Amino acid sequence: MSAVIQRDRALERANEIRSRRFVERRALQALPSTQARERLGRLIVDCPDWLAGMSVHQLVRRAPGVGEATAPRLLALIGVRDFRRAGDLTERQRLALSARLREMSK
Repeated sequence: MSAVIQRDRALERANEIRSRRFVERRALQALPSTQARERLGRLIVDCPDWLAGMSVHQLVRRAPGVGEATAPRLLALIGVRDFRRAGDLTERQRLALSARLREMSK
């Protein structure tokens, strides 16, 4: 495969991922806070390919009611550093983070 074709495929894939994240961000914003956090929790547990490369800090910040101060505290509670990628989380960490987001909804 030539370098040009490889580059073009990488750019296409990156654009697909950005587009999917944008669509999901808009969908989360359109939902009430409780439903948005529950949906985000399900996404974290399922961790689709387009989400795997995103930092956990950025991902948690997508939840309504989670800001710059809350996100690091929430991640510290489950023993995850801000810079970790969503795809690198263990199943236990995904489930714990999802549960914490759902608890915030109550």
